[in-house]
Amino acid sequence: MIASLLVLSGCKKAVDAPQSLEALMVYGFDNFNEDDSYLEATVDGLVPQVKKHLAEMTDGYKVNNLTVDDLASAGVEDPPDLTDIIGAMGTVDYTHNLDDVVDVISN
Repeated sequence: MIASLLVLSGCKKAVDAPQSLEALMVYGFDNFNEDDSYLEATVDGLVPQVKKHLAEMTDGYKVNNLTVDDLASAGVEDPPDLTDIIGAMGTVDYTHNLDDVVDVISN
């Protein structure tokens, strides 16, 4: 019984995502190509944080900037000068249904 519990517990990788909205955005970017446990941890952290900061995001919300190392981990070779680039989130109400929005984004 104990052996089977050890085997089952080893099936899913435990990851610790940061708690702040600002750091979660960079964490999600850095670990996008990792296994699903990183994406799940990012979403689990983002959902309550986005709800908490939703009103602030209407005007724009500053998050942690990406670094050259962040871009390199995502496969961006020879990244541009990052001096004047800031991290930001925002929200907008769509006036079209989700299918129309996805169609435009994916084409």
